[in-house]
Amino acid sequence: MFRKTTLQYARRGEDINRMVAQDARVTESVMMTNYVKESDEELRQRSNRTYRRIVASLAPAVAARHGYVEKAKSDLERRLEAALATQNWDLVQALSARLASKRAEAAD
Repeated sequence: MFRKTTLQYARRGEDINRMVAQDARVTESVMMTNYVKESDEELRQRSNRTYRRIVASLAPAVAARHGYVEKAKSDLERRLEAALATQNWDLVQALSARLASKRAEAAD
C-alpha cells in the first residue's frame, strides 16, 4: 500500500507527456511510439525526478526508516541555496561556477 500511494503521488509530476500530446491532438501512446523517443538519459532523469518527489513527500523519519540518508551539504551549497532564495542572481552565478569547478576537480 505504501508503494502504491507513494508512486501515485510521484506520478502526478509526470503528466506533461499527456498535456503535450493533448496539445498536438494525438494520444500519449501515439506520441511516445511514433513521434518521440526517450533516451536512456531521459529515462534516468525521469526516474531521478520521481525518486526526489517520493523522498520530498515523506517525513524525514519515514524516509530514514526506508534507507534514505540525506547527504550533508557543503558551505558552498548552503550559500548557493541562500542566494537562490533571495534571488541574488550575480551571487548565484558566481557560487554555481565555483561549485561546478570544485566538482570537476573532484571528478578528476
